[in-house]
Amino acid sequence: MKKLITLAVIGLAVTACDPFNDEAGGTPTVKLVTVTGSGYGPFEGAAGATEWSVDAQINSATSGRMVVVTTNQLLDGASIEAAPYELNGATGCFPTNATNAENTNGWLTVTSVPGPLGVVGPLPTGGAWYTCYYPSSATASDGGSLVMYYSATPPGIAAAARPTVAAIAPASDLLYSGTIKTKSGQDLVIAVHASFGFVQVTPVPAGTATRLEVAPAGTIALGQNNQNRDPATSAWTITSCVDNNGDALATTAGCGTLSAATGAAPTFTAAATLPAGATYVQAGVRARNKNVDGTRTIRVIAP
Repeated sequence: MKKLITLAVIGLAVTACDPFNDEAGGTPTVKLVTVTGSGYGPFEGAAGATEWSVDAQINSATSGRMVVVTTNQLLDGASIEAAPYELNGATGCFPTNATNAENTNGWLTVTSVPGPLGVVGPLPTGGAWYTCYYPSSATASDGGSLVMYYSATPPGIAAAARPTVAAIAPASDLLYSGTIKTKSGQDLVIAVHASFGFVQVTPVPAGTATRLEVAPAGTIALGQNNQNRDPATSAWTITSCVDNNGDALATTAGCGTLSAATGAAPTFTAAATLPAGATYVQAGVRARNKNVDGTRTIRVIAP
């Protein structure tokens, strides 16, 4: 037993006592921007000349949309949150929007800007913006991370109050902007343009059905329930084609074809015949707008 304990201690020392890495110096920069949450994303952003941009989904749920900004340096937590973050909700991650009375930092401004259709969408209501600082990082070359999210429930240990599930975002284009400080006292400008959109392939199956059904050689007119996206620019593909055993067919044409690769409303035409021995084939159809997907399953069944 003593030998086992000794080996365990040695193993802990090897894994926990990593070589010390000096803090990164130079110009503070943003290395990565993602939108993520519980069972949602992550959607990675792209760096532009003056701001980062990221396209993300929105659906009927109201949870799990956090904007995470990872930097190349450690940050000054006091410039981001009112007090060190604690899950009990007593301190930390206080609202930082200038309109909130409990704000002590006031660095973050969130505005609604024109989206893909040129429309200025809504800002979330009924809650407050929160910002949190996480000093840990995935690699030695990363610094800390900043989390921005909107919630109707203050942070806390309750499931509904955790940032990963409490955050909400409407189908809008939101600009997150402000200036924080690094641990060394340098200013770091934050500018993130997050585009939240929604694409749903229509028609929706009736009742409790999870798929559409069509006979061989039959057709289905497809469309979109689309928010903050231009339906005419959606790209359509048949992403999968399997038989009743779940085996992939040699080509997606074995399930059917789409009348157009891009557009608001293509037509799905089922294959004229089923493969030998198959009782049905099933196609997965996707409409993609930016990186936002809508999918629908279509089953071709012999009458």
